[in-house]
Amino acid sequence: MTEHEGSSEPRNHAPVWGIFLLFLGVVLLLQTLNVLQWSLWGTLWRFWPALLIILGVAIIMRHSSIWLICSITLVVLGVSLGIAIWQNNTDGFGGKNSVQTFTQPLSGLSDARVNIDFTAGNFTIESLPSGSANLVEVNADTKNNVSSMETSFSQQNNTGYLALDSTNQQYWPGGGITWNADFTRDIPLTFDITSAASQTDIDLEHMNLAKLTLELNAGDSSIDFPSPRGVVRATIEANAANVVISLPDDAAVRVQASTSIGSLDVNSRFIKQGNDYVTTNYDGASDRIELEIETNIGRVQVK
Repeated sequence: MTEHEGSSEPRNHAPVWGIFLLFLGVVLLLQTLNVLQWSLWGTLWRFWPALLIILGVAIIMRHSSIWLICSITLVVLGVSLGIAIWQNNTDGFGGKNSVQTFTQPLSGLSDARVNIDFTAGNFTIESLPSGSANLVEVNADTKNNVSSMETSFSQQNNTGYLALDSTNQQYWPGGGITWNADFTRDIPLTFDITSAASQTDIDLEHMNLAKLTLELNAGDSSIDFPSPRGVVRATIEANAANVVISLPDDAAVRVQASTSIGSLDVNSRFIKQGNDYVTTNYDGASDRIELEIETNIGRVQVK
Protein backbone atom coordinates (compact mmCIF):
# COMPACT_ATOMS: atom_id res chain seq x y z
CA MET A 1 0.00 0.00 0.00
CA THR A 2 1.42 3.37 -0.98
CA GLU A 3 1.65 6.27 1.42
CA HIS A 4 -1.41 8.02 -0.05
CA GLU A 5 -3.51 4.92 -0.72
CA GLY A 6 -6.73 4.80 1.27
CA SER A 7 -6.55 8.47 2.21
CA SER A 8 -8.36 11.40 0.72
CA GLU A 9 -7.20 14.93 0.12
CA PRO A 10 -8.27 17.18 3.00
CA ARG A 11 -10.86 19.75 2.15
CA ASN A 12 -11.46 23.18 3.56
CA HIS A 13 -15.01 23.77 4.73
CA ALA A 14 -15.65 27.48 5.11
CA PRO A 15 -18.31 28.28 7.74
CA VAL A 16 -20.57 30.02 5.19
CA TRP A 17 -23.81 29.39 7.11
CA GLY A 18 -22.21 30.51 10.35
CA ILE A 19 -21.18 33.79 8.72
CA PHE A 20 -24.70 34.23 7.33
CA LEU A 21 -26.24 33.70 10.78
CA LEU A 22 -23.82 36.25 12.25
CA PHE A 23 -24.82 38.66 9.48
CA LEU A 24 -28.53 38.25 10.31
CA GLY A 25 -27.80 38.67 14.01
CA VAL A 26 -25.89 41.91 13.42
CA VAL A 27 -28.71 43.33 11.25
CA LEU A 28 -31.37 42.43 13.83
CA LEU A 29 -29.25 43.88 16.65
CA LEU A 30 -28.78 47.17 14.80
CA GLN A 31 -32.55 47.30 14.19
CA THR A 32 -33.44 46.72 17.84
CA LEU A 33 -31.00 49.54 18.70
CA ASN A 34 -32.79 51.80 16.15
CA VAL A 35 -29.62 52.15 14.07
CA LEU A 36 -31.29 50.48 11.06
CA GLN A 37 -34.96 50.74 10.14
CA TRP A 38 -37.11 47.62 10.29
CA SER A 39 -38.49 48.55 6.88
CA LEU A 40 -35.05 47.62 5.49
CA TRP A 41 -36.28 44.02 5.10
CA GLY A 42 -38.60 45.19 2.33
CA THR A 43 -35.48 45.87 0.25
CA LEU A 44 -32.96 43.43 1.73
CA TRP A 45 -34.93 40.28 0.86
CA ARG A 46 -34.46 41.09 -2.82
CA PHE A 47 -30.78 40.24 -2.43
CA TRP A 48 -31.41 36.51 -1.81
CA PRO A 49 -29.47 35.55 -5.00
CA ALA A 50 -26.35 36.67 -3.11
CA LEU A 51 -26.66 33.41 -1.14
CA LEU A 52 -26.36 31.44 -4.38
CA ILE A 53 -23.28 33.43 -5.30
CA ILE A 54 -21.72 32.73 -1.90
CA LEU A 55 -22.47 28.99 -2.08
CA GLY A 56 -21.09 28.82 -5.63
CA VAL A 57 -17.89 30.53 -4.56
CA ALA A 58 -17.55 28.17 -1.60
CA ILE A 59 -17.92 25.12 -3.87
CA ILE A 60 -15.57 26.37 -6.60
CA MET A 61 -12.91 27.50 -4.13
CA ARG A 62 -13.27 24.59 -1.71
CA HIS A 63 -9.54 23.81 -2.02
CA SER A 64 -8.56 27.43 -1.41
CA SER A 65 -7.87 29.20 1.85
CA ILE A 66 -10.79 29.26 4.28
CA TRP A 67 -9.95 32.87 5.07
CA LEU A 68 -10.22 33.83 1.40
CA ILE A 69 -13.68 32.24 1.13
CA CYS A 70 -14.77 33.92 4.37
CA SER A 71 -13.51 37.27 3.12
CA ILE A 72 -15.42 36.96 -0.16
CA THR A 73 -18.56 35.96 1.77
CA LEU A 74 -18.29 39.01 4.03
CA VAL A 75 -17.71 41.30 1.03
CA VAL A 76 -20.80 39.98 -0.81
CA LEU A 77 -23.00 40.29 2.30
CA GLY A 78 -21.58 43.72 3.15
CA VAL A 79 -22.12 45.09 -0.36
CA SER A 80 -25.68 43.70 -0.42
CA LEU A 81 -26.45 45.31 2.94
CA GLY A 82 -24.92 48.63 1.90
CA ILE A 83 -26.92 48.80 -1.33
CA ALA A 84 -30.10 47.78 0.52
CA ILE A 85 -29.59 50.54 3.13
CA TRP A 86 -28.97 53.13 0.41
CA GLN A 87 -31.95 51.94 -1.62
CA ASN A 88 -34.23 51.94 1.43
CA ASN A 89 -33.25 55.49 2.37
CA THR A 90 -33.60 56.92 -1.14
CA ASP A 91 -36.86 55.13 -2.09
CA GLY A 92 -35.48 54.11 -5.45
CA PHE A 93 -33.47 55.71 -8.20
CA GLY A 94 -35.76 58.67 -8.75
CA GLY A 95 -38.33 58.92 -11.48
CA LYS A 96 -41.59 60.75 -11.91
CA ASN A 97 -44.05 61.14 -9.09
CA SER A 98 -47.77 60.60 -9.52
CA VAL A 99 -50.54 61.39 -7.06
CA GLN A 100 -53.83 59.60 -6.55
CA THR A 101 -56.60 61.02 -4.41
CA PHE A 102 -59.72 59.46 -2.94
CA THR A 103 -62.59 61.02 -1.01
CA GLN A 104 -65.60 59.25 0.48
CA PRO A 105 -68.47 61.36 1.90
CA LEU A 106 -70.10 60.45 5.21
CA SER A 107 -73.54 60.36 3.57
CA GLY A 108 -75.46 59.73 6.79
CA LEU A 109 -73.25 56.90 8.08
CA SER A 110 -73.55 56.04 11.76
CA ASP A 111 -70.30 54.01 11.86
CA ALA A 112 -67.66 52.61 9.51
CA ARG A 113 -65.32 49.65 9.22
CA VAL A 114 -62.00 50.28 7.50
CA ASN A 115 -59.68 47.63 6.04
CA ILE A 116 -56.20 48.78 4.99
CA ASP A 117 -53.41 46.74 3.37
CA PHE A 118 -50.23 48.73 2.85
CA THR A 119 -46.79 47.57 1.66
CA ALA A 120 -43.37 49.19 1.29
CA GLY A 121 -43.56 52.91 1.91
CA ASN A 122 -44.70 55.57 4.37
CA PHE A 123 -48.23 55.57 5.69
CA THR A 124 -49.83 58.21 7.91
CA ILE A 125 -53.32 58.20 9.46
CA GLU A 126 -54.71 61.40 10.99
CA SER A 127 -58.12 62.95 11.63
CA LEU A 128 -60.20 65.36 9.59
CA PRO A 129 -61.45 68.58 11.19
CA SER A 130 -64.53 68.19 13.38
CA GLY A 131 -67.71 68.53 11.34
CA SER A 132 -66.12 67.47 8.03
CA ALA A 133 -68.59 66.13 5.49
CA ASN A 134 -66.26 63.26 4.53
CA LEU A 135 -65.54 59.85 5.98
CA VAL A 136 -61.99 59.86 4.58
CA GLU A 137 -59.65 61.86 2.38
CA VAL A 138 -56.59 60.05 0.99
CA ASN A 139 -53.55 61.24 -0.96
CA ALA A 140 -51.26 58.55 -2.42
CA ASP A 141 -47.93 59.71 -3.80
CA THR A 142 -45.84 57.20 -5.77
CA LYS A 143 -42.72 57.11 -7.92
CA ASN A 144 -42.51 56.09 -11.56
CA ASN A 145 -46.28 56.22 -12.07
CA VAL A 146 -46.79 52.91 -10.28
CA SER A 147 -50.47 52.39 -9.46
CA SER A 148 -50.38 52.46 -5.68
CA MET A 149 -53.94 52.53 -4.40
CA GLU A 150 -57.05 50.45 -4.97
CA THR A 151 -60.22 51.51 -3.18
CA SER A 152 -63.67 50.07 -2.61
CA PHE A 153 -66.65 51.23 -0.58
CA SER A 154 -70.01 49.73 0.22
CA GLN A 155 -72.81 50.53 2.63
CA GLN A 156 -75.26 48.34 4.52
CA ASN A 157 -77.93 50.23 6.37
CA ASN A 158 -75.97 53.03 8.08
CA THR A 159 -72.62 51.17 8.27
CA GLY A 160 -69.89 51.95 5.75
CA TYR A 161 -67.28 49.41 4.60
CA LEU A 162 -64.11 50.92 3.18
CA ALA A 163 -61.05 49.08 1.80
CA LEU A 164 -57.73 50.65 0.81
CA ASP A 165 -55.10 48.44 -0.80
CA SER A 166 -51.63 49.14 -2.19
CA THR A 167 -51.39 47.40 -5.57
CA ASN A 168 -48.59 46.80 -8.09
CA GLN A 169 -46.10 48.00 -5.55
CA GLN A 170 -42.39 47.70 -6.40
CA TYR A 171 -39.76 47.12 -3.76
CA TRP A 172 -36.79 47.72 -6.09
CA PRO A 173 -35.87 49.60 -8.18
CA GLY A 174 -37.86 52.81 -8.26
CA GLY A 175 -40.67 51.96 -5.86
CA GLY A 176 -41.71 53.78 -2.75
CA ILE A 177 -45.16 55.15 -1.97
CA THR A 178 -46.52 57.60 0.56
CA TRP A 179 -50.10 57.57 1.80
CA ASN A 180 -51.78 60.22 3.91
CA ALA A 181 -55.26 59.18 5.04
CA ASP A 182 -57.43 61.51 7.14
CA PHE A 183 -60.57 60.07 8.77
CA THR A 184 -63.67 61.59 10.35
CA ARG A 185 -63.88 62.31 14.08
CA ASP A 186 -67.66 62.18 14.16
CA ILE A 187 -68.63 58.48 13.98
CA PRO A 188 -67.24 55.27 15.55
CA LEU A 189 -64.52 53.66 13.42
CA THR A 190 -63.24 50.08 13.35
CA PHE A 191 -59.79 49.63 11.77
CA ASP A 192 -58.23 46.43 10.42
CA ILE A 193 -54.73 47.34 9.20
CA THR A 194 -51.93 45.23 7.76
CA SER A 195 -48.59 46.91 7.07
CA ALA A 196 -45.38 45.36 5.73
CA ALA A 197 -41.90 46.83 5.30
CA SER A 198 -43.21 50.32 6.00
CA GLN A 199 -43.01 53.37 8.21
CA THR A 200 -46.50 53.62 9.70
CA ASP A 201 -47.71 56.54 11.85
CA ILE A 202 -51.26 56.15 13.16
CA ASP A 203 -52.69 59.13 15.05
CA LEU A 204 -56.13 58.21 16.41
CA GLU A 205 -56.07 60.76 19.22
CA HIS A 206 -59.08 62.78 18.04
CA MET A 207 -61.11 59.91 16.56
CA ASN A 208 -64.01 57.88 17.91
CA LEU A 209 -62.20 54.52 17.91
CA ALA A 210 -64.37 51.43 18.37
CA LYS A 211 -61.84 48.69 17.61
CA LEU A 212 -58.33 48.30 16.18
CA THR A 213 -56.64 45.23 14.69
CA LEU A 214 -53.10 45.94 13.52
CA GLU A 215 -50.54 43.58 12.00
CA LEU A 216 -47.06 45.01 11.46
CA ASN A 217 -44.45 43.07 9.50
CA ALA A 218 -40.88 44.39 9.25
CA GLY A 219 -41.36 48.09 9.81
CA ASP A 220 -41.45 51.00 12.24
CA SER A 221 -44.73 52.23 13.66
CA SER A 222 -46.16 54.75 16.11
CA ILE A 223 -49.76 54.56 17.37
CA ASP A 224 -51.54 57.28 19.37
CA PHE A 225 -54.76 56.16 21.04
CA PRO A 226 -57.74 58.42 21.83
CA SER A 227 -59.50 58.64 25.16
CA PRO A 228 -61.88 55.66 25.12
CA ARG A 229 -65.63 55.96 24.69
CA GLY A 230 -66.95 52.74 26.16
CA VAL A 231 -64.75 49.65 25.78
CA VAL A 232 -62.14 49.96 23.03
CA ARG A 233 -60.50 46.68 22.04
CA ALA A 234 -57.16 46.70 20.23
CA THR A 235 -54.95 43.86 19.01
CA ILE A 236 -51.43 44.60 17.80
CA GLU A 237 -49.14 41.97 16.29
CA ALA A 238 -45.53 43.06 15.69
CA ASN A 239 -43.35 40.77 13.57
CA ALA A 240 -39.78 42.05 13.18
CA ALA A 241 -41.16 45.51 13.90
CA ASN A 242 -40.40 48.45 16.18
CA VAL A 243 -43.62 49.85 17.68
CA VAL A 244 -44.28 52.82 19.98
CA ILE A 245 -47.77 52.92 21.53
CA SER A 246 -48.93 56.16 23.20
CA LEU A 247 -51.97 56.03 25.49
CA PRO A 248 -53.81 58.98 27.12
CA ASP A 249 -52.47 59.68 30.60
CA ASP A 250 -55.90 59.45 32.21
CA ALA A 251 -57.16 56.41 30.28
CA ALA A 252 -58.08 53.17 32.05
CA VAL A 253 -56.04 50.49 30.27
CA ARG A 254 -55.27 46.79 30.52
CA VAL A 255 -52.36 45.38 28.47
CA GLN A 256 -52.10 41.67 27.75
CA ALA A 257 -48.71 40.91 26.22
CA SER A 258 -47.01 37.92 24.63
CA THR A 259 -43.36 38.31 23.64
CA SER A 260 -41.29 35.87 21.56
CA ILE A 261 -37.66 36.82 20.84
CA GLY A 262 -38.42 40.48 21.36
CA SER A 263 -38.73 43.15 24.00
CA LEU A 264 -41.63 44.89 25.71
CA ASP A 265 -41.23 48.15 27.61
CA VAL A 266 -44.30 49.24 29.60
CA ASN A 267 -44.60 52.64 31.30
CA SER A 268 -44.15 52.68 35.07
CA ARG A 269 -47.73 53.96 35.61
CA PHE A 270 -48.91 50.41 34.85
CA ILE A 271 -49.13 47.80 37.60
CA LYS A 272 -48.29 44.19 36.78
CA GLN A 273 -51.07 41.75 37.65
CA GLY A 274 -50.06 38.23 36.67
CA ASN A 275 -49.28 38.40 32.95
CA ASP A 276 -51.18 41.67 32.49
CA TYR A 277 -50.40 45.34 33.03
CA VAL A 278 -53.16 47.66 34.26
CA THR A 279 -53.49 51.30 35.19
CA THR A 280 -54.52 52.21 38.74
CA ASN A 281 -57.93 53.45 37.53
CA TYR A 282 -58.74 50.34 35.48
CA ASP A 283 -60.91 48.41 37.94
CA GLY A 284 -64.54 49.39 37.56
CA ALA A 285 -63.94 51.78 34.63
CA SER A 286 -66.69 51.73 32.00
CA ASP A 287 -64.56 53.69 29.52
CA ARG A 288 -61.40 51.65 29.03
CA ILE A 289 -58.90 50.27 26.53
CA GLU A 290 -58.33 46.51 26.30
CA LEU A 291 -54.97 46.17 24.53
CA GLU A 292 -53.52 42.83 23.42
CA ILE A 293 -49.94 42.77 22.10
CA GLU A 294 -48.01 39.95 20.43
CA THR A 295 -44.34 40.54 19.64
CA ASN A 296 -42.22 38.27 17.43
CA ILE A 297 -38.63 39.45 16.90
CA GLY A 298 -39.29 43.10 17.57
CA ARG A 299 -39.60 45.84 20.14
CA VAL A 300 -42.77 47.35 21.59
CA GLN A 301 -42.93 50.38 23.88
CA VAL A 302 -46.13 51.28 25.72
CA LYS A 303 -46.24 54.85 26.99
